Amino acid sequence: MTGRLSRQRLVTLVVVCGAVLFVFWQLQPGWLLSRATPTGSDVGGNVWTPGFMRDHLFPHGRITGWAPDWHAGFPVMVFYFPLPTVAIALLGAVLPSEVAFKLVTATGLLGLPVAAWAFGRLAGFRFPAPALMSAASVMFLFDHFQPQPRGGDVISTVRSEFAYSIGLAVALVFLGLIARGLAGPRGHEQSLAGPRGHEQSLAGPPRHRAVGAALLAVVGLCHLYDMTFALVGAAVLFAVRPDRRRLIQLTAIVGVGLLLIGFWLLPFAARLGLTTGGLYPPPSHQLQNIFPFLDTCSERSACRPGQFVTAQVWHLLPVFMLALAAVGLSIVRRLRAGVGLAVLAVLMAAAYPIQPIHRLQSDRFLPFWFLCIYLLAALGLSELVHEAQALRSRRSRRYAQSPGRGDGTLVAPLVAMVSVVVLVGLPFRSLPAPLHVTDLDQVRVSLRYAYAAYEGRPAHREYEQLVRTVDRLGRARGCGRAFAEADPSSLFRYGSVYALTLFPYWTHGCITSFNEAYYHESSASSLYERLMTSELTKDPIRVVRDLPYRSLDLGAGVEHLQLWGVRYYLAVTPEAKRQADARPELTRRTRAGPWTVYEVADAPLVAPLSHLPAVVRGI
Repeated sequence: MTGRLSRQRLVTLVVVCGAVLFVFWQLQPGWLLSRATPTGSDVGGNVWTPGFMRDHLFPHGRITGWAPDWHAGFPVMVFYFPLPTVAIALLGAVLPSEVAFKLVTATGLLGLPVAAWAFGRLAGFRFPAPALMSAASVMFLFDHFQPQPRGGDVISTVRSEFAYSIGLAVALVFLGLIARGLAGPRGHEQSLAGPRGHEQSLAGPPRHRAVGAALLAVVGLCHLYDMTFALVGAAVLFAVRPDRRRLIQLTAIVGVGLLLIGFWLLPFAARLGLTTGGLYPPPSHQLQNIFPFLDTCSERSACRPGQFVTAQVWHLLPVFMLALAAVGLSIVRRLRAGVGLAVLAVLMAAAYPIQPIHRLQSDRFLPFWFLCIYLLAALGLSELVHEAQALRSRRSRRYAQSPGRGDGTLVAPLVAMVSVVVLVGLPFRSLPAPLHVTDLDQVRVSLRYAYAAYEGRPAHREYEQLVRTVDRLGRARGCGRAFAEADPSSLFRYGSVYALTLFPYWTHGCITSFNEAYYHESSASSLYERLMTSELTKDPIRVVRDLPYRSLDLGAGVEHLQLWGVRYYLAVTPEAKRQADARPELTRRTRAGPWTVYEVADAPLVAPLSHLPAVVRGI
C-alpha cells in the first residue's frame, strides 16, 4: 500500500506540475518577463492604478482615495477590487512595475491547476480525481469560443479580468476547505460503502477555520462574483450535509471572513447607488451559451448569431457526458461533495439568464458553470476508471485468472494530461512539426496583443511622440485636463482603447485625461464624457444604449469642454481639425504626427476661494 501511495503521489506531482508549466509556457515567458508596458483591451488602462496607489495612496496609509487623473476626478479602488492592485504595487517595489503587473495578472492562471487539485483533495475525492481535476482546469483556461465568458479563462484574464481569475483560484481552495470541515459528525467522513462493497474515505477533521475565513476575505477583495460563487458553494455543501454544529462552524467562518473585509465592503455597499449602472444589455442566446455544442457551424464566416464553430466546441460534448456520469455516480455512491458540485453548477447556469440586479453582468456567472462541469467531468472519469478496475478484478476472480498488470488509476491522469497538451497545444504550435496546425487561435492573438505591449505596437513611435509633445506643452503652458478625439483606428493602432487615457501615467499627473476611462462606473461624469466623445469625435464608439448622442459638433463640444474645465483638445481626423480651426475658443498650440493640439479658452477648474468672504451683519 505504501508503494502504491507513493506512485499515486508521484503521478499527481507530475500532472499538477506539468499543468502549471504548460500554462506558463503558453503565456510566453519572454513577453511575461519583459519590461514592456502591457496593453490590450482594458489592461491598457489598468496599468495606471498601481502607480497611483504607490505614489499617492500608500504614503497616506490608504488603498482607496480620490484621484484627479481621470474623469472629473473619481474614487479610486472604492468600487473596484483592490487586492490584486495592492499586490502589483508592492511587488513593483522590488521588480520593474511592468514585470510585476504581468506576473500578478498571471497568478490566477498559474494557480488554477493547483487550486483544482487542492479542491479535489480537500473535498475527499479519491485518486485520481484530484489530479484529473488539475488537468481539466487547463482545458477550462484555454476554452476560446465566443462570446467569451467574462472571467477565469486566459483571454478574459489578459483583457483585464485578472482579479477574477485570482479570486476564482482562491475560491476553489476555500470550497475545498469547507467541504473538508463539513466532512462528518466527528470531524471526519465515515466510510461509505458503495453498492458493490467499495469503501472510500472522504476528508479529515474540520481544521483551519481561520484559514478558511482568511481565504474568503482574499476572494472578496479580488472579485465579488468570485465571493458569490464561494458563498453559494459553501451553502450548497452545507445543504447536502446539514447539521446544527456544522452550521455554527460555517457561520463563524463566513462571518469572520466578511468582517476581515468590512473596511472595504461596507463603504462599497453603502455607496453603490452612486455608480452608473444599467449599462449592460440583457443576455441573449442563453441556451447556446450554456450548451455551446448544441448549435454549431463549420467556420466562423458561416455562423449565425449565437452559433459556435464546431472545431472550437466539439470537446464539450464528451465533457458534459462525463459530468453527467459523475452526477449519477455521486448519487449512487453518496458522494456528497460531488452532488454539491453538481447543484452549484446548475445554480451558476441558472444565474446567467436570470440577471436579478440591473448592475450585474450576468455573463460573469458562465465561467463558474463551465469550471464546475470540467471538475465534474474529471470526477466522472475517475469513478469510471475505478468501475473498470473493479469489473476487471471481479472477472479475474470469477474465471480464476491472475489479475492483469497495470493500474488504470495511475495511467488515467497521465493520459488525460497528454490529451490536454495535444488538444490545447496544437493551436499554439507548442508541439514539433508536423503535429502542429496553423495558429488561428484567438488565445494566442490575445496574448500577443497584451504582452507584446504598447512598445510592440507598429504605431508606438507615433504614440510616444504624442505623449512627449503633450507633456512638454503642459510644462510650458500649464498642466490641466485633456480631451482627445476618440478615433478608433488610432486607438487600436496604439494598443488599447484606453491608450490616450494614460496621459497622467506618462506625464506624472501633469496632463490628466477627461476621456471615458476604465473606471467609468465610479464616476458621475462618465455618461457626460460619452456624450462629449460623440460631439468631439468623427467616428466614435457608442457602447452605452439610450443616450442622446450627437454627431461631430464642436460648437456644442467646446462649450462642454469649457464647462468641465478641459484645457486641451486633441484632434486627429481632418473633419475635427476643420471645425476646431474655425472655433475662436480653440487656439492651435502644437502638432504631433497626425494630431493637432488646441488650447481651450475660458476653461477654468472649479477652485476654492482664495479669501474668506466678508460678512456684514445688521444691514
